[in-house]
Amino acid sequence: MYLGMSNTNSFSPPAIKVSPETTVTWEWVSEDVEYNVVATDGTFSSGQPLSEAGETFEYTFDAEGTYKYVSEPYADAGMRGVVVVDTAPSSEYPTVDEWLAGTNGYDGTITDQTDTDLVEITTGAKGNSGHLAFDPHAVKVTAGTTIRWSWTGKGGAHNIEFKDGDYGSESIHVESGVHFEETFSETGVFRYACQPHHALGHRGAIIVE
Repeated sequence: MYLGMSNTNSFSPPAIKVSPETTVTWEWVSEDVEYNVVATDGTFSSGQPLSEAGETFEYTFDAEGTYKYVSEPYADAGMRGVVVVDTAPSSEYPTVDEWLAGTNGYDGTITDQTDTDLVEITTGAKGNSGHLAFDPHAVKVTAGTTIRWSWTGKGGAHNIEFKDGDYGSESIHVESGVHFEETFSETGVFRYACQPHHALGHRGAIIVE
């Protein structure tokens, strides 16, 4: 989490979802403006406002709940954030669950598309406080299946960047339409994300069996 990104009085990102026992770190970016991090219910506080780039504050969230916070000097101007702490959804694929834990809408469901030759995934679907999601989040397919990603044209510019395997496209597209497809010939779990919105939860997973 960053304070004062791009010379704006804001937190980046302003909202995140984490599992219990997660430690969240806030880092100061600006050297010219004083900020602090203070929970509105008094749960945590970084102390007096600081203007030192590289300064950090961290807090471990033990209990589930919604934790709202502000930077006191700019609270009235809208410098607010929220951390939602919730138990991560569970499926039979722990790697997928961990990858999608911060993705709004993922409930542990793996969409079964085995024995289907062509599967389409929507890019820029509604989710994560905007059109910043893949639909479905996670898909199980048979080796040899072709997956096609179709852009909605909403939520800004998106791409497909894989964390696992030699797949993906760095090309970023804004307009609607199909801009990327891949045939998965090897078995395994393949995690991917929209790189510009990765931190906001725009992530997905392919399970190939």
